[in-house]
Amino acid sequence: MAISIYGPVPPDNKIDAVYIEAEATQLDEEAAAERGMQVMVTHIQDQKYMIKSPKDITGEAAWRIYKAIPKVVSKRTEKGETINGQFVTTRERVDLG
Repeated sequence: MAISIYGPVPPDNKIDAVYIEAEATQLDEEAAAERGMQVMVTHIQDQKYMIKSPKDITGEAAWRIYKAIPKVVSKRTEKGETINGQFVTTRERVDLG
């Protein structure tokens, strides 16, 4: 699983971004699913997608909730390089230790 987090491009065009390589783990246990539900309901979404109980995301239900366990985190650098005529941004690893 990969996660990219970045904001709008500022006037100076110096984009700040974080990249996370993570392992996705399904929340199967009811207590963990309930904690995941608490996070999900903080986001505005159409009523038809609202999770109303753990039964909506466990057992025979079609929906699931996953948590991301970060493995590698990196950030966008000011540098970049051109490969075959295309500009490619570069990243540097962030030590979480």
